[in-house]
Amino acid sequence: MKGLLAPMRSLTGQLVILLTLALLPLGLISVYQTRAVVDEAERLNQAALQAETESAAAAERELIREALGAAKGMSALGLEELRDECDSLLAEFVRFHPRFAYAGFADPMGNIVCASRATGINILDSEAFQGVVESGGPHIELVGRGRVTGIPVVVVADAVQREGAVEGYVMISIPSRIADALLNDESTERGLHLAAINNRGQVISATGGTETAEAHMPTGVLPEALFDRIGDTFEGWSNDGERRVFAISEIVPGSAAIVGSWPAAVAVDGHALWRARLSVTFPLLMWLAGMGVAFFGVQRLVIRHVSALASAMRQHALGRLSGGRIELDRPPDELKAAETAFNRMILLLAQAEAKQEQDLRDKEVLLREVHHRVKNNLQLIASIMNMQSRLTHSKEARRILADLQRRVRGLATLHRSLYTGAETTTIDAAELIRTLLADLAPLGPESGLEIETDLQEVHLYPDQAVPLSMLFSEAMTNAIKHAGKPDTGPAKIRVTLSVDDDDMVYFMLENTLGERLLPENDFDTGMGGLGTRLMRAFISQLEARAEQEQDERTYRYGVHFKRAEFTNDMRQ
Repeated sequence: MKGLLAPMRSLTGQLVILLTLALLPLGLISVYQTRAVVDEAERLNQAALQAETESAAAAERELIREALGAAKGMSALGLEELRDECDSLLAEFVRFHPRFAYAGFADPMGNIVCASRATGINILDSEAFQGVVESGGPHIELVGRGRVTGIPVVVVADAVQREGAVEGYVMISIPSRIADALLNDESTERGLHLAAINNRGQVISATGGTETAEAHMPTGVLPEALFDRIGDTFEGWSNDGERRVFAISEIVPGSAAIVGSWPAAVAVDGHALWRARLSVTFPLLMWLAGMGVAFFGVQRLVIRHVSALASAMRQHALGRLSGGRIELDRPPDELKAAETAFNRMILLLAQAEAKQEQDLRDKEVLLREVHHRVKNNLQLIASIMNMQSRLTHSKEARRILADLQRRVRGLATLHRSLYTGAETTTIDAAELIRTLLADLAPLGPESGLEIETDLQEVHLYPDQAVPLSMLFSEAMTNAIKHAGKPDTGPAKIRVTLSVDDDDMVYFMLENTLGERLLPENDFDTGMGGLGTRLMRAFISQLEARAEQEQDERTYRYGVHFKRAEFTNDMRQ
C-alpha cells in the first residue's frame, strides 16, 4: 500500500490529482454522453440483429411451415380412410415438392401404413416418433440418418386426430442440406450465424451445417433455455471464446425457434463509436495539456533542484560527494536558500565525522595497547614460573608450575589475538585454537601422534572466547595424555569446530585409544583434579552442554553452546 501511495505524495502526483479533480465534472459529462451514445448504438444494433435474424430465417420458416401445412392438410384428408390410394397420393406429393424427401403416415404403434415409399416398417423406437407422441402436436426433429432416405433429414411431424382421439401421425422429411442451405445469405457473409432449434434445444439446421452450430452458441446457457428466451437480444461469449451478440426469434410457435448471432465488433455502429470518441476527446486534450504544463513547469522550477539536493544527500551518505558541496543551476530564491543551508550542514557534518574518526582511532590504539600490555604481563608471569620451575627439585611442583604456565600462556595467546587481529572486539575461535595447538605441541611426543583439524571460522566475543580457549587447553592436554596407538594405525587426535544457522557452536575433540604414547605418571590422572574442575567451570561460563562417548578405539569429548551477541553486560 505504501508503494502505491508514494507517487501520490509527490509534487507532480498531487498536481495531477488537483487538475484531475478540476476537470472531473467535464469528464463525467463526457462519459455520460458517451455511455448514452453507446447504449443507443447497442440498442439499435440489437434491433438490427433481430431484424437480420428474422429476415435471414424467412426461407427456413417458410419451408418448415410449408411442411407443417402439408401435414395438417394430409390430416384433414383422412389418410387412414384413403388406404388404397394413400401411397400413390404421398408419392405424388413428394414428387411435386422436390424440397421434401419423404412423406408417411404411422399408426399410434409406430407402423408405417402409408408412405411415399417403403411402407410396412415400424418406427416406434425413433426419436422423431417419440417426440411427436410426447408433444401431441407439431414436432420437429433432426435425424442423423433417415431409415428410408438414408441421409440426414429434418423430420416435421404432426398428430392426426378424429373426435379428440389420435388416429396416427404424419411425418415429412426435409434433407438436412436443404434446410442448412436456406440459412445462408448475404448477411451470413458478414459474420451472421443462424441456428434453428426445436423445443428441446436440439439444433435442426444451421449456417454451414449443424456441426458448426455448437461453437457459435452462447456459453453458460442451456440449449433448451434458449427456446424460453424468444424475442430476446443479448451480448455474451460463444463456446468458441468469441464475444457475440445473440438474437432469438420464433419459427413455429411452441415447436421451433432460430438463434442468430454475429461478432460484437461487427454489431457496433462505426458512426456511434466515432461520436463517442469525439465526446471524450476534448476534455482529454484539456487534461493532457494541463498535465504537460504542470509537469514541465514543476520539473523545471522545482523537481530538478530538489532531485539534485536528494542526490547530493545520497552521495554524501556514501562518501562520494565531490568537493563536499553542490551548485544548483539557477534555482529560485527559496531553493537557493536550501542550497546554502545544505552546504553549511555538509561542512559541519564533515568536521564532526573527522573528529569522530579520530576518536575511534585513538580508542582502538588504546585498546590494542591494553591487550598488548596484558599479554606481555602474562608472558612475564609465565617466564617467572619457568624460572621457578628450573629452581624446583620436586617433580610434583614442576608439573604444577608447568600446568599453570600453560594456562597463563593460553590467556596471553588470547590477548595477542585481540591486538593483532583485524577486529578488536571479537576473536576467530578457529585461529585461536590453531595458535593454542602450536603452543601445546611440545606436550606430545615429537613423533607417533597425528593431529587433524576441521575448524570453521567462528567469531566470538571475549566472554566466550576465554572460557572456550581454556576449555580447549585442558581438554587437549587430557587428549594428549590419554592418546594411544590402536592396532589398526597411528595414534590420532582430531579437533572439530563448527557453527550452524541457529548460532549453535559445536566443539569436539577425539583421541584414539590403545597403547599410550606418554608414561602414565607424567600427568595427574585423577578425575577430581584441578583440570577437571576447571573444565566444569568453563562449561558453566559458556552455558554449554558437554557430552562424552567412548568405544574400544576412540574417546570423544564434545561441547555445544549458543553463540552470544554483544550486550551491555559484556562491558562489566
